[in-house]
Amino acid sequence: MRVKVFDQRPPIPRMSKPLLAPSSSVNEPSLLRCLAITKVILADLVEYLLVCAYHAPAMISRDLLNSESVHLANMVARLRLIPDDSREFSIGAKRAALEFGIDEMLARDLIALGLPHTEVDGRLGFAAGDLHYVALRVGCASAYVEATRRWAAALTASSEHAWADVEVQCVPYAAPGSDVEILTPSSETLRVCIGTDRVAATFNMSMPGSWPEIELSLHEILAEIASLDFCWMPELMGADVDFARRTRLADCATAAKLLVEECRSRGVAARTAHGLLLSSPYSTLHNWAEIQTEGGWVPADPLLLALLVDYAGLDGEEWPPWRSPGAILVRLSECPTPVVRAGDSPLQATFLTRCHADRRMRGVSPTSASGTGDG
Repeated sequence: MRVKVFDQRPPIPRMSKPLLAPSSSVNEPSLLRCLAITKVILADLVEYLLVCAYHAPAMISRDLLNSESVHLANMVARLRLIPDDSREFSIGAKRAALEFGIDEMLARDLIALGLPHTEVDGRLGFAAGDLHYVALRVGCASAYVEATRRWAAALTASSEHAWADVEVQCVPYAAPGSDVEILTPSSETLRVCIGTDRVAATFNMSMPGSWPEIELSLHEILAEIASLDFCWMPELMGADVDFARRTRLADCATAAKLLVEECRSRGVAARTAHGLLLSSPYSTLHNWAEIQTEGGWVPADPLLLALLVDYAGLDGEEWPPWRSPGAILVRLSECPTPVVRAGDSPLQATFLTRCHADRRMRGVSPTSASGTGDG
């Protein structure tokens, strides 16, 4: 349903009589006459309020529509900086609505503003990164916003304790009885057979809630990384640091690579990391940077923190870009690597996660992995 937009605000009606109507006789003040004048004034005022109430929704909608159109146009202009030939238009209109909350009307509005797309036999196709970028900022990507809220909650809860015990169950997308190889938090490969419960392996870890501080000289570059414009980048582009420098568009892998380059240019040892971003009820694969300090390698992810501050209610004062979110990051490898394989073929998996806070101080952070299958 489209809202009727009015070009003008409702005019203020003229009063039927002046506020102080002259009397026919100076010596004729009358209580009844005063009451009559008051009645006329109130009637005119009520009429004006009713007119305003009738038109107000349309006026507000017009203002919102105008500001929303400008907002959408700016987003589309940003997305058009990404080369079209790097996109995969694999998201149809139905999935755009179900997964990203972008219905047909909004999709058509975006297309009119220049959003890259395909249309074959009346069927629309969109790039997932484009839809996610718009939906996150418009506020209709409810599933993804909920995920960021879980991450923020996990980070806040984990940092409040000295240690947290975490159990992660790896559930590959494969049939029970399949033989698979799983990359473990100790960087070893575990060969197992998927059991009847579909769980291939269980990781038990103790995660420290606090991490060493990152040196002050890096705060400026960490804040700069945090100010990047988060966007899922097409896989064909890889972690294109030069593109991120030109456009300020970056995903987690690109931001991590850029931060590592900047640290190394300043003589500070840094490396990329790929692994799990922990949260209940399930964790997700993620990329970040690690900076070497006197206390060891410290995870750094200013872009993630900025995302959680902007969209998940994380306290920005408590979590500045130079604070480590290491309490919810588990390193598996240095660069994006399939965590589960069946032979030479990578498999997707779900990582069911349970966290248990533990206030006791410990001297080490033990990690164990065990296969839970039948083989």
